[in-house]
Amino acid sequence: APPAGREDLALCERLLAADSRNFHAWEHRRTLVAGQDPEAELAYAGALLSRDFSNFSAWHHRLRLLAPARNRGEGEAGALPPERLKEELELVQNAIFTDPTDQSAWVYLRCILSRAPPPPRVICVHIDREDETVAVIFSRPVKVNPECPELRATLNGSTLAGPWRSGEGRPRPSHTWVS
Repeated sequence: APPAGREDLALCERLLAADSRNFHAWEHRRTLVAGQDPEAELAYAGALLSRDFSNFSAWHHRLRLLAPARNRGEGEAGALPPERLKEELELVQNAIFTDPTDQSAWVYLRCILSRAPPPPRVICVHIDREDETVAVIFSRPVKVNPECPELRATLNGSTLAGPWRSGEGRPRPSHTWVS
């Protein structure tokens, strides 16, 4: 940051040390760090939270910083990358364990969980009794591990045996899986 930016950041830090709910200081700080790498700001908010898990404004600052990150990650639009989601869940778990009656961490938890990638939905299942095959089409690409498949099909209470392969025949995430 240029010298004026560093001075403004220092002023914001002093204002927030005096009153962590100073919305003007938070908004000015967000303006100063816009377009920069959010990791330093996440660390700043984390330091404030380590001193006081009840700091609603620091939790909110984290959410505002993570909103653009969800668009850079892989997966569904609006979802946080799995590594970042895990880090945030660990942070909020520590806060909830420290003070389970404090609402701020619970509010943050709800917001973070709403940004978890949704599970794939089954769109279509086609069963061909003559060829003894099952084709399953999902709402988003999924990967099935041939050695330990998590995908299981059950027909009339019996699990259908057989390996799964992608509709394209390649070992990569696919919308369509055939057994």
